[in-house]
Amino acid sequence: MNYRIYLISLIILIAPFARAQESASWKVSLGKKNILTGNAEDTTKNLIAFKKADLTNNGMFKIEYTEPKNSATKGWVRTIALMDSTSAVVAQRDSTNVLQFYNKDILKILWSRKKVSLYTWAAPADPAMAAAIRIRRQHLCTIVLAD
Repeated sequence: MNYRIYLISLIILIAPFARAQESASWKVSLGKKNILTGNAEDTTKNLIAFKKADLTNNGMFKIEYTEPKNSATKGWVRTIALMDSTSAVVAQRDSTNVLQFYNKDILKILWSRKKVSLYTWAAPADPAMAAAIRIRRQHLCTIVLAD
């Protein structure tokens, strides 16, 4: 009898730790085609190379960021930004999990800069709390214009 109680209590204690940790994920699409699905920062894996022909149609470039369900940053202001190689902001969207551009706009940006990176970060809505913490940006992907 003690053996069964011990076994059941052990299972109950271990079960919450056995579940895989959920992490943030993002999806990059061009038109209706998914180009990249990521869940970890990796500058070599999360690289997208577009040719000029890929961006000449009237489609949309879209990145969707999904936070984990039990995130510590739930309710914070999410920002997604497109930055060039000098970390200058080319385009930025606050309070959103989606960033969209027309293909022709992405082509114009890539034509002048050749390489841009997408980053996201979250900041508390309370300005006093935001001033007291260090905000780290998360690399989502890098986009280059291939020859």
